[in-house]
Amino acid sequence: ELVETAINNNQLNDFVITITTTQKEKLDTLQKNYQKKIDVQLLDCQKIDELKACVQGKDIIILAMAPRKQDFKTGLSFDDQFFNVFEGVYKTGVNNFIKVYKKLANKPKVVYMSAHSVYPNDIEKALDESTPLKGRHKVASILIEADENIQKEIPDAIVLRLGWTIGPNRDWGRTLTQFKNFLKNFEIPGDGNIRGNFVHIQDVIRATLFALKNNFKGVYNICNDAHPYFGELFNVAAAHLNI
Repeated sequence: ELVETAINNNQLNDFVITITTTQKEKLDTLQKNYQKKIDVQLLDCQKIDELKACVQGKDIIILAMAPRKQDFKTGLSFDDQFFNVFEGVYKTGVNNFIKVYKKLANKPKVVYMSAHSVYPNDIEKALDESTPLKGRHKVASILIEADENIQKEIPDAIVLRLGWTIGPNRDWGRTLTQFKNFLKNFEIPGDGNIRGNFVHIQDVIRATLFALKNNFKGVYNICNDAHPYFGELFNVAAAHLNI
C-alpha cells in the first residue's frame, strides 16, 4: 500500500520499481492497474530462492512486511496459531532476507518498516529512539526481535518505527468495523488507557524518500505530535460513525 500510494501520487517517477505481494489475487489486480509499467512479483519471504531472485540487482529495498488476513484461521485469537503466523513473517521472513542480503555482491540500501509497539507502554514519559525496547505483548516481542536483527546484521539500514498508519484506505469506519467483528468472539484486553501513536501514509512516504535522499542510517520514529488515549479516541470515532 505504501509504494502503491506513492506511485499513484507520482512520487516515484525517478525510480524503476518492483512491487511484491504474497497474494495471487492482489498480483492480478496490481498487474492490471499498472499495465506492466512496473514489475509486480508474487513473493513468499519464507522461500529463500524466491527472495534471492527478487532482490538481485536492486539498489533500494523497502521491507514492509505484514501477515495475510487469511492466515489467521481463528481471527484475532491470540493463540499459538495466531503467534505462529507473526513469527513466520517477522522472524523467518526477516532472517531469510538477511541471509540473502549478506550473499549479495552489490549491497542495496535497506529501509525496514518497524512499529511503535516495540516501545514499552509508559504513559508518563516521552519516548525517543534511544528508549530501551520492551515488548508489551508477545506480538511486540516478535517485532522487537526482527527490528534488532535488521539493525545488527545490516548496520547501514534505515529503520523507521511507524505509528499506527492512517490514510484514505485506512479510515476509522473500516478499522472499528473490523474490531467490532473480531469482538464477537474475543475481548481485547485492557481498559483503553494506552496512548496511541499515529502517522499519515503520506508522511511515511515523505520520511522514507527524505531518508534515502540524505543517505540516512539508523532508527527514526515516524509519528504525529498528538498521542490520544485509545479509549477516548475510539469512543469519539465510534459515536461519530454510529458504530
